[in-house]
Amino acid sequence: MGRVSWRTGLSVSLGPTLWRSVNHAIGVKLGTAIAIVTLVLQLAACTAGPSPPPPSRAGPPLVEPREVLSSGGILATRLVARATEVTVGGRSFTALTYNGEATGPTLRLRVGDRLALTFVNRLSESTNLHFHGAHVSPLGLADDAFRRIAPGETGQYVLSFDRVTPGTLWYHAHVHGSIERQIAGGLSGVIIVQPPTADTTAWQDTVDDRVFALKDFVIRGARATPGAPTSALRVVNDLVDPVMTLRPGQTELWRLANVGADSWYRLRLDGHSFLVVGEDGQPTWEAWPATELLLPPGKRFDVVVQAGEPGSYELRTLAYDQGARRYPADRLAVLEVRGDEVKPAPLPTVVGSADQDLSDDPVSATRSFTLTEDPATGTYSIDGKIFPHANPTPFATLAPYSVEQWTIRNPTDELHPFHLHTNYFQVVAVNGTPYGAHGLQDTVVVPAGGSVQIRPAFYDFSGTVLFHCHILSHSDGGMMGTVRVG
Repeated sequence: MGRVSWRTGLSVSLGPTLWRSVNHAIGVKLGTAIAIVTLVLQLAACTAGPSPPPPSRAGPPLVEPREVLSSGGILATRLVARATEVTVGGRSFTALTYNGEATGPTLRLRVGDRLALTFVNRLSESTNLHFHGAHVSPLGLADDAFRRIAPGETGQYVLSFDRVTPGTLWYHAHVHGSIERQIAGGLSGVIIVQPPTADTTAWQDTVDDRVFALKDFVIRGARATPGAPTSALRVVNDLVDPVMTLRPGQTELWRLANVGADSWYRLRLDGHSFLVVGEDGQPTWEAWPATELLLPPGKRFDVVVQAGEPGSYELRTLAYDQGARRYPADRLAVLEVRGDEVKPAPLPTVVGSADQDLSDDPVSATRSFTLTEDPATGTYSIDGKIFPHANPTPFATLAPYSVEQWTIRNPTDELHPFHLHTNYFQVVAVNGTPYGAHGLQDTVVVPAGGSVQIRPAFYDFSGTVLFHCHILSHSDGGMMGTVRVG
């Protein structure tokens, strides 16, 4: 859980110091985490009045991934990638982990902080780190997706977050040809960027937040591997069907992040709506309501949820046809609303700055890219070119500090989530129809047999910028390209 008290002075949950102390204490042992969280909630209940009735669902309590916090403007930490036996949903198998955790620790820092990360590779193959959604340099020790850390090697990553906006990002392996296998094995985690310390009026710092790291595990031969969604074990924070509890009227910021390799999520919370305040790590210009949210691989939404009447409500992923795969419906978690009612908090309306709107910016160049594939051979491409990781030829060299207009065409029979590294874009049209953007994005779904028009802004950083389909079997298969900035 994140910061906890509203400016109204009403305490609705545990204080940040107590909660984060517990988070640090629980380490990587899920059973210990559940025991400690249960004990702390019982202690809190002693000062909050009579205990509420037990939940009507028998699932485990929703525990968030372990957090690592910045201090004094620096988040210094160490990640070790290794194969580890884990137990998820009562099933034991070998996963690829960061620090032995099936979902890596959440890195929480503020705008302006610096991330100093020591990365140790104890896998049997090369790997690396990509900081998905971070507007940082693609060069050197920052976010170079072409970098490889060989087995047994240790590398350093140093990132400045002074040009990153508050929101939800994530980190994951990104060596071309093994991206899907390594992320399906478990190599991913969440990054939370909060407003600068000096911004004491930021509403994100006045409300509890809760991480939902969505992924699935396909287990074959006691190992987590890529595979069909019908056989996947879908988890939230490495838990199957967990239960969370809110009081009527209580409000939280939920950070919904699809940190898996290929699967899609079509989310709905029974009896409630989502108020979307962030997308892909960017604050929306205005908050907007949604009863369903589609999260292809790599997608994130920050949403405000306000608990309704007492009862039991399911957070579900609905059945979804992506074109090549059909994803079955599944219950992901249960929200129990019970206890004494609290005064509903005022909901945000304006969140980010509409100054980011690129609609009227001069466009320096227009380009088009076509997503092409041959599923029979497992090859995927852009403009018919299969991406080679070694010495790829950029599609173009772009002027720094420029805005371009790109048309992404999809003549295939399936949906493709198009993702741009380093920079953000504004969606301006879908299938030729003007689109009213809520803010900037880094991932957009390109309709089957259709197209999207986007305006990417290439500000601040020079270097090679990747773009690709974020269905990672497609990315590994060659549906990836680059441009050179500067």
